[in-house]
Amino acid sequence: MTDGLLHKHLGEPNAMALSFWTVGSIYDDPCQWQDSSMSELDLAGHEDAPDGAVVLQPSSDGGLLNQVGRNASEPTQVEFGGPQFRQPTIRLELTVPSTLDLAMCDQGEYRTWTEWDVPGSANSHHAPGQIDAVYMVDVDRRPLVIVTSHMPATSPEDLVELEAILAALQIE
Repeated sequence: MTDGLLHKHLGEPNAMALSFWTVGSIYDDPCQWQDSSMSELDLAGHEDAPDGAVVLQPSSDGGLLNQVGRNASEPTQVEFGGPQFRQPTIRLELTVPSTLDLAMCDQGEYRTWTEWDVPGSANSHHAPGQIDAVYMVDVDRRPLVIVTSHMPATSPEDLVELEAILAALQIE
């Protein structure tokens, strides 16, 4: 574990990691973040489904879905947590451009977002080609963001291990 990042093979072509965040603001341009405009992580679009379940809607104006140079999947609704504490969650996949030259980014960092309660802290654990599965969990006051990251060369066995760790997490 390094700086709150649970990882395996860090810095290698088969790296994978797990991290937890309370997001402050999202950089609209994660490479040129010093002059970037910012967006808020918004899960305020709650809707009640006919079966009583809560359906979350992420903000579509800016934010994670529209970061400059980054590919984002369509968000999907999933549930997260142990069997007694299922939480409505939005999942989306983000990919760091494979041609990214980190030296061209501000201070050599590719930043997705700021940390809400830690001044000057940001999610900057990125490498070209990295794939992030972002889970935005609707909890008290602010969404909890859980990220599993891996590189294209991460083995299927390591990906199964990462998914097993994620599945074992319980939110109370």
